Amino acid sequence: MKTLVILSVMRFQDNDSAGVARTKNYAYALANSGVKVIFASFLEYDSTAILKKDKNNSNIYYYGSVNANNQYTYKSHKKRIIGFLKSILSLVKDSDNMSFLLYPSSYVTFDMAVLFYLKKVKDKRVFYEVNEVRKYSVSFLSEKIKINYLKHSLNERLAKYYDGLICISTNIQKYYSKYNSRSILIPILSDLRDVDPNYLMKYDGLVFNIGFAGSISIKKENFNIFFDALSKVIKKDYNIVLNLYGSVSNDELNELNELLEQKNITKNVIYHGKVRQNEIVDILKQQQLLVLPRRETLQNKYGFSTKLSEYIVSGTPVLLTDVSDNLKYLKDGKDVIVVDAENSDDFALRIMQLIDNYNEIAPILSKNAIKSAKIYFDYMLYKEKLTDFLFNDYKK
Repeated sequence: MKTLVILSVMRFQDNDSAGVARTKNYAYALANSGVKVIFASFLEYDSTAILKKDKNNSNIYYYGSVNANNQYTYKSHKKRIIGFLKSILSLVKDSDNMSFLLYPSSYVTFDMAVLFYLKKVKDKRVFYEVNEVRKYSVSFLSEKIKINYLKHSLNERLAKYYDGLICISTNIQKYYSKYNSRSILIPILSDLRDVDPNYLMKYDGLVFNIGFAGSISIKKENFNIFFDALSKVIKKDYNIVLNLYGSVSNDELNELNELLEQKNITKNVIYHGKVRQNEIVDILKQQQLLVLPRRETLQNKYGFSTKLSEYIVSGTPVLLTDVSDNLKYLKDGKDVIVVDAENSDDFALRIMQLIDNYNEIAPILSKNAIKSAKIYFDYMLYKEKLTDFLFNDYKK
């Protein structure tokens, strides 16, 4: 039986992160092809770790203990990392066709240890998920962060030693081709099993709710320009509420509040905090518009926002910018509303146009977006491609 072990530092159990959602979509697709998938998190590993079957899929398993509390300290956990990897090998020792997929983390030394031990010492097939150029997410604010930049740069060059790369965007696949030419493109993925193609939140002409869900970063999400646009729309007497959902650092939250004061829209923006993944679908459906206002930065150029895959299957119209692979799959005026990321007037104009013509525009965008998701993002579309890449299409 084919067996894939998905490895990472991040927790796979009781974790609603975008990374977990993406790897679970891999697992669902592969399990449908008869592959046994084991999730193994270093942070969930200790001496009490056990293998547990997923309650909804007999081909998916989780290895670990939810009570484990490992920290990101390589020196004190070097032996534990090796013990973790040895224990995983013992789990799959009877498999005649096994592969390992490493999901990256900020703990670079863990990634390096996994590659060295599984690939160089044990001669196993090891693949790598590439969803951003991580050195571009680092800001030069301190010597420590400069060191992290160098670590990510070194880790990037080690991509040549993997048996293959799974790339989330065309830009990142092209970028990493200088290190490793064996790669496949798997874009953002959607779970369409429970999607209602006819659902659309009605707009009663009173409060127009705009939603944003994801990690809140002023610079990455281009909130400066977007908030300027909101201010312009509000001054035209449109009753708008922007609902923000997601994690945020204390520094970012302080900057957010200062920016809202500066734009004079504090009363129109509500930060709801972080919500669980099983709640986010209903929250997105309660909005009249969802936004992804990112501008072109090196970080955004190579990544591909996984939140977009949730946005477009919610049935709520989506406003976004021409960043990464957005327009490779989605068309302006057909599936989504596309605006100039550098132009707050364009943001404002397109939002007002949607509000004024909501009952005509929104149903068209909603239905077409879901159709495009079925064509491009349904995880079931990639089950054969993933299986061939990780198992059948490899000769050792």
